[in-house]
Amino acid sequence: MCGLGIRRFWQRVVGIAVLLAVCLAGGEGASPARAEEPTTKPAAPASLLEAEQVIDLRRFPMLESSEMHHRMRSKVGYVIAKPDLAGDVQFYRTKLTEAGWKIEKEDVNADKHSGILSASKGGFRLAVSIVKDPNDGKMGAFVENLGNVDAQALPHFAGARPQPSQFNVAHYTTDGKVDAVADFLRGELTKLGWRRVGFYGGANNDEPDLHRLLMFVQRGTSLTALIDREGEATRVMVQTSLMKYGLPIMPQATGIELMEEPFVYLGYATKAPPADVLTFYRKELPPLGWTVAADEEKGDEGAMKVKLSGPDKEALRLEVLGKEGVTFVLLAGEGM
Repeated sequence: MCGLGIRRFWQRVVGIAVLLAVCLAGGEGASPARAEEPTTKPAAPASLLEAEQVIDLRRFPMLESSEMHHRMRSKVGYVIAKPDLAGDVQFYRTKLTEAGWKIEKEDVNADKHSGILSASKGGFRLAVSIVKDPNDGKMGAFVENLGNVDAQALPHFAGARPQPSQFNVAHYTTDGKVDAVADFLRGELTKLGWRRVGFYGGANNDEPDLHRLLMFVQRGTSLTALIDREGEATRVMVQTSLMKYGLPIMPQATGIELMEEPFVYLGYATKAPPADVLTFYRKELPPLGWTVAADEEKGDEGAMKVKLSGPDKEALRLEVLGKEGVTFVLLAGEGM
């Protein structure tokens, strides 16, 4: 069964439905996107270890909760057991200030049952949202490290018309065609060190000049670009976020497919020999909190599989298959 995941990697399914939801209440206040390319390049995107050194939300103080939605190093969400909007906002204001964060914005609206904080530290931005769920009436707290990449400072297509944006989400419209904008972003982001990746199980490109969904990664940060034609204008949204796993990818990788939620899946091909791939991951994964099994398990067709155990009892497997000078690499959850 070791080669099953590898074979799935190459069974591409045409089409993918991806919904990019941007919660403006959860981040920076609206500000115009910058239409001109910045004179200086943005700082290198943070690795997950660098982000964790600034704040690890798995260990950061929380309000009393009655239900956890998620708790990761870069974001946490839960239902507040004893909600008190003003007091809950004060709790996070105090804890963040004590931890060296500078409060950039605060907005408490009792009528809308919402409280928002945004804070900065060492080039990173943090968003806190305390909101009432209109469906069940429960108050929830959501805290997210937005990373250290200012999406508005990334290259914009010529003639961009600014739209309300945030630190990690840039919106603009342009008269440029969808394909031209996509080609521009691929080229400019590659120059800045971003690596193009595909979405697991689907193609990035749809019908010509109607819409494009592009994804890039660099270190522990992902970047998603949604390009859509509406009437005579092209709408562009570029969003950056810290990754959940940030699994390392070999420099010579091609055909990269990636998904982190609801499951983790990383697959690609490389000309590096299988032994070099194993050496690479035995070196790169432990600093990220993964324990790599001492011995690999031999499988069909000369494939090798190594078990990984990570933070919070998470488990992955690494499969490597060398064939005709090409090595196929897969990192995935045990259920994949």
